[in-house]
Amino acid sequence: MKKVIIYLFWLALLVTGIYFGAGLYNKASYEQWPTFERTEGAPANAPDVVTLQARDFGWRIGDIVPAEFYIKQKPGTVVDVYSLSTEGDFTIVGVPEFEYKDFEDGTRYIHIRMNLQSMAVGDSLHLKSYMLYRDEETNEDHLFDLPVFETHTSKTWDGRDIVKEGDTSLNSLALVINTLLYVALGVIGATSLIFLNRHLKRKFFIAALPADFHSRKKIARKRFDAVYEKIVAGEFSEANFLEVALIIRELFHLQTAGYSEIASRLGEAHPFRKHVTKILLILGEPLYRNRNLTLAEVHEIKRTFDLIVPPQG
Repeated sequence: MKKVIIYLFWLALLVTGIYFGAGLYNKASYEQWPTFERTEGAPANAPDVVTLQARDFGWRIGDIVPAEFYIKQKPGTVVDVYSLSTEGDFTIVGVPEFEYKDFEDGTRYIHIRMNLQSMAVGDSLHLKSYMLYRDEETNEDHLFDLPVFETHTSKTWDGRDIVKEGDTSLNSLALVINTLLYVALGVIGATSLIFLNRHLKRKFFIAALPADFHSRKKIARKRFDAVYEKIVAGEFSEANFLEVALIIRELFHLQTAGYSEIASRLGEAHPFRKHVTKILLILGEPLYRNRNLTLAEVHEIKRTFDLIVPPQG
């Protein structure tokens, strides 16, 4: 049982690792980077920047407005992401998030996510942003502008004839991978719970005795009394002790169980687990070690058996 639980634990750990690894892979591999276009009039090595937003209409005072900026850092330059400064109607809420993607030629893509908030009143709201980049050849810093972020406030209808269409693309491969991983985790979790439930029942709950246990007790009592009379009369034969062992094993359906398996077969909290193991341990001396029992040990067998099957008054 312990080996099964350990195996399931490592299997679940492996699947969990694969799941999170695949999640990181999906995030890095399927990041939707926009097409960058060079800003007219900007130096050749100046970063290219694209601004995206989910919608540019329908916002109200105090709304948290998500904004995204994509920067293409050219080879031989370094963008100082901590130099971000803004002016306009919005303030940045919280800490911006940065993601990077590097290329062999020295190009780096930078993805900035930030939340904006404005208490200004107007038909449209604007945010101008600036950052610094360093030319590694001359070691000089240069200022570059991010595209103006503009959004329109809600007036039920903002007066424009533009129908905004959102991104309806679906990453089907990532969806299939995630679904299969969720199914695998569910199967492993359910299997683990089944084994754990069985283990806890054996260890902490009193086992329900078979329905025919009481009727079999009468037969066991009769057989035990008959063979016990022979033993106390001096017939300390292997056949008599074997008969006692068979009576105990048949009473609890332990005919094929080794001594080390009895506790797990009966369960840790079985009402007669200690009684059964005690009797079979004593009987092991004449049956497997060729040692004759003392009369005190024989009486102990009967005393213990009487606790399982009380004598008929």
